[in-house]
Amino acid sequence: MATLMPNGKQAFTRSDGTPLVGGKLFTYDAGTSTPRPTYADADALFPNTNPVILDARGEATVFWSGAYKVVLKDASDATIWTVDDIVSTDSVVGDIYSDFANAASPTKGAGLVGYSDAQAYAAATVGGRLNDLSTGSVTQKLYGVSSISRTPTQRFGDVVDLDDWLNGDGVTNNDTAFDALLTYMNANPGKTYRSRNGRVYACTFNSKTVPGTARLRLEGAKFLWSGALGASAAVAIDLAAGCDFDALRFEVVSGASFRRLIQTEGCRGDLIELVCQAQVNNNGGSNLDFGVRLMGQGFANKIGEIRTRKVDRAITCYGDSGTAATAQTGSRIEFIDVQDYVAGFYPRNLKDFQLAGYLFRGRSPNALPDPGHNGIVTAGLQDAQFGPGTVKDSGEHGIRIGGTNGTETLTSRVTFTSPTTFGSGQCGFKAWSGSSAQLLKNITVTGGQFIDSGDDGDPLGFNDFGMMIQAVSEGMFEGCQVLKEDLTYCALDGVYVSQADRVHLPGLVVNGAQRNSLRISEFNGNGTDPNASNTVNVWGAHLSNHLAEGVYLDNVGADFRDVMVDRAHIIGGTDGIKWAGAAARAAQPCFFSAFVRGQSGAAFSFPVGANLHTLNIFTNAYV
Repeated sequence: MATLMPNGKQAFTRSDGTPLVGGKLFTYDAGTSTPRPTYADADALFPNTNPVILDARGEATVFWSGAYKVVLKDASDATIWTVDDIVSTDSVVGDIYSDFANAASPTKGAGLVGYSDAQAYAAATVGGRLNDLSTGSVTQKLYGVSSISRTPTQRFGDVVDLDDWLNGDGVTNNDTAFDALLTYMNANPGKTYRSRNGRVYACTFNSKTVPGTARLRLEGAKFLWSGALGASAAVAIDLAAGCDFDALRFEVVSGASFRRLIQTEGCRGDLIELVCQAQVNNNGGSNLDFGVRLMGQGFANKIGEIRTRKVDRAITCYGDSGTAATAQTGSRIEFIDVQDYVAGFYPRNLKDFQLAGYLFRGRSPNALPDPGHNGIVTAGLQDAQFGPGTVKDSGEHGIRIGGTNGTETLTSRVTFTSPTTFGSGQCGFKAWSGSSAQLLKNITVTGGQFIDSGDDGDPLGFNDFGMMIQAVSEGMFEGCQVLKEDLTYCALDGVYVSQADRVHLPGLVVNGAQRNSLRISEFNGNGTDPNASNTVNVWGAHLSNHLAEGVYLDNVGADFRDVMVDRAHIIGGTDGIKWAGAAARAAQPCFFSAFVRGQSGAAFSFPVGANLHTLNIFTNAYV
């Protein structure tokens, strides 16, 4: 578009200042004699004559565009002046714009304001420092000569945002992206990977290993897993030895399947959570099929809390490298929270193990009064401590201390402090290696409460005991209570003891057994393999509301030695205390003292023998 020459109309005068009436304005291309048009309008639609004839005021309307040579003459064609290379303002502005837009020429573009890359990014300039930050070309020690020299890029890259790798919309599948992330993790050890609450990473992956050098800070994010591993022994995700994490959370979509889903191999973490939308039967035929598996690999596992929902076989902690070769040593779990289960927790082949607390509740529809359907079942533990906790609704036993498997660690020095079981399908608590040839050693239970045992819907029978203590050497069961709450009876027998070797039960309380409050038997369970018991001490017991004998000593085929029931308080039932075998079965002195009342039979039903002594505290009658 053309522009108006300055002053609207252009006015020209003679040397004396009078208007140049009839003057002539000739216009040419700059530097030539080629006529160049001017216009009477801004749109350059109406050309002026060339020359332009000035009016009676010596004026004319002239719009122009471009570069001109201008010649001014008077009416007689005498030249007044000539000026070459006059440029219209629109051309000047256009040229300036073009020059600034020119990035190729060092004299154009940024160069017009005195800028150049070489100068802007020169060493020791602000631009140079900024360039160092962006390219990571300079290393620096932040904390003195002993610190590691690193580039800014390396330093700022210590924390990786998972939003740069994964899509947390809960819909987009992240399998391929997770593979790429693992490749990056392996190539860049020592980084922290951060997410945030509300991110949901949909996935179906399996057999993925997070390197032990990674630190996961998911901050409430979770994986929404819909894979199919029901026919495979593979896990979905394995955290390698040394991995550190805050909260690893998996939600399993209804219809997905697995045997083993999450595995750690000597890690530190605050929370592992495995929640299934529908009950998952993950029993593939192996006793190592568990939703969460804590393995060793030369490192102990230190986990704050493990939480599962609707997982039949919930949690195991097993050996070093997950084998029988070496025990896993030094592992710690602060709390286990399991809901809707068949097998809650299976610690196996461990040394120096601690579980500070636990809660199991909700019987899976797949739970039965079958072996292994326990809240806690142990195998091969040495120096293991279990803090206060509760087991409800187990299919078989609430808590079962078992023996060893093959060459694994022998069970010894296992302590349960203030355990509570409620509504166990069979025993509330059971200690039994599974073999008369293998004794469990140094077993301690203090302050236990075992309520409504044998709650499997069938009539009470063998194994439906509040406590079952079999083949234990050096056992202390102090202040334990076997009680009833919702059932007619607390158990078949309150406490069943067999093949005992230095077993002590101070402060025992039993209320409401269908048969005996305390039964000391020669049989470990098969009824055909009698075993002797040596040194069983029960003192200060309170036994009440049993239907048969308060204390029954079932020793027809095996000897008992140094058995003492002292200062017992026995209420109800038939006989207070009964010795079923011959007097000769007391191979060493045995002593019984009790306050007995409310019974339908004798306070003491005993044969006469040199090693059998009784004291009726109520009548002070000593035999």
